[in-house]
Amino acid sequence: MNIEQLEYFITLVEEENFLEASEKLYISQSSLSKNIKKMELELDISLFDRSSRKATLTEAGKEFYLESKKILDSYKKAIKNLDKFKAVDSIKIGVLPVFNQYNLNLIFQKFKLDYPSIKLIIEEDEEGNLIKNESYDFIIARDSINDLFLGCVKIAEDKLVGVVSAQNPLSQNSNIKFENLKNENLLLMKNYTTVYKMIINEFEKLGIEPKILRTGRVESLISSLVFENAVALLPFNSYKILEREQLRVVPIEPTFNLPISLMKNKTRKYTENMKIFLSFLEDFISKI
Repeated sequence: MNIEQLEYFITLVEEENFLEASEKLYISQSSLSKNIKKMELELDISLFDRSSRKATLTEAGKEFYLESKKILDSYKKAIKNLDKFKAVDSIKIGVLPVFNQYNLNLIFQKFKLDYPSIKLIIEEDEEGNLIKNESYDFIIARDSINDLFLGCVKIAEDKLVGVVSAQNPLSQNSNIKFENLKNENLLLMKNYTTVYKMIINEFEKLGIEPKILRTGRVESLISSLVFENAVALLPFNSYKILEREQLRVVPIEPTFNLPISLMKNKTRKYTENMKIFLSFLEDFISKI
């Protein structure tokens, strides 16, 4: 058994199903299933109750989950503690999985050409992890208020849209207002995301309790729309790279802007290389 398998196990427990867990881990469901089976064989005990459709833990699994979390947390802490021994000519940036949506590769490629002596360490992760990871100098995420990171440069702008099947009557609307969604089944992004929190906040202001059918990653929500009578509320650019012929996009009114920003770790003092990257990015964005 290794650290990677523990991470697979913990992710499956927290996501509660193989589809969501495999998408978060960027592996196939079959690969995830094989790794879990291998762990159970090695431990000689069942960690999951196979009689349930959800990834439900056995009593032994619950115990193992708590201990596994401690091991993984200790491992991550040990790795993080090595940062102080590493060379200071690098910049560590955590990024949402939105490279294609906002052409982030162009930014990083240009910086590497202009400053080959400065090493960029780019790590892709979910928003819930990014905003809590103290090891990053910067993150690129949806601009939001949080305890660790402060927005400093807006990189791109996106907007919230409604996505429905072509058979849904709402597909004929010129726009959708939040009031129109009172009785609709909704598919939303994970509850730790800025997008989810903005949506829930808007419903609360209107005194509406939304009918949330489920939350998930954009890919799985779009797949669900093919057979679910529901409305997915998603960033337009995230939908655009995964669009389906059977689905329709309807603008949300009033417009909900969803900026993507470079955000600096509040606990970090600016190094010379961090200043260089920030200046480069500001110049790059100004020329777009």
